[in-house]
Amino acid sequence: MSSLHLSRVEGQSMAPRLPADSFVLVMPWPRWLNLRPGMLVKVYHLRFGYLVKRLDHIDSLGYLWLRGENDQSLTMEQMGPVERDHLCGVVCWTIKPD
Repeated sequence: MSSLHLSRVEGQSMAPRLPADSFVLVMPWPRWLNLRPGMLVKVYHLRFGYLVKRLDHIDSLGYLWLRGENDQSLTMEQMGPVERDHLCGVVCWTIKPD
């Protein structure tokens, strides 16, 4: 995905910050923007599909390690590292359901 887009959050892995059925506005990651731990990102995961997660850290090989914010979320170890090329963008706005 290479353009600004709106995505619906499914599941509780990011609750309470992003409850199920929230929407996130995702901005393509501009190469000049330094990724920092704590940023919300959308990635394409080869096993789990599209995910919205918090960036935990970037390892020495440049892989992204992600985490959810809820006990129901996959762990970092279950997700494993994500290649930077699979980064769809950074979350720049959130819309929670009523």
